[in-house]
Amino acid sequence: MSSPTNVPPPAGSVPAPTAATRTQTSAHVASSQAAATAPATAPFSTASLLAAMLRSAPKISDLFFTPGKPPLVEVNGQLATVGARILTPDDTRHIASELIGTNKHSLGNLREQGSCDVSYSLPGSSRFRVNVFMQRGSCVIVMRVIPSKVPALMS
Repeated sequence: MSSPTNVPPPAGSVPAPTAATRTQTSAHVASSQAAATAPATAPFSTASLLAAMLRSAPKISDLFFTPGKPPLVEVNGQLATVGARILTPDDTRHIASELIGTNKHSLGNLREQGSCDVSYSLPGSSRFRVNVFMQRGSCVIVMRVIPSKVPALMS
């Protein structure tokens, strides 16, 4: 059942959205300010976007990236938007690609099972537990912020 449209992408990339896989990522790089305010076609840096999101409020527990919505943060159980830019499916594929990197096991899980879990570190800032999954043919990303300091038992 192999055909040219079912050929897997090169190692290190998230597969293209086809009827069989429904996944793909791209590789763009620019600034987080461009990501938050520029037209939907402007490339951006995932690391810069994450840093800007973490600066948007204290005690952020989760970050959300969904096509058709701006980036969201969760603070004390409440969701808040960060920036005015509405994410496109290409944007979320780009973010997923940068978070997954060349992790072949995770790429395989995303292709075959429709989801994968990875860890990601923003040097000098934060660590994250990341879930990337397919929803209606697009990548969606949920990131849990892992505190850099272990909380005391009494806090």
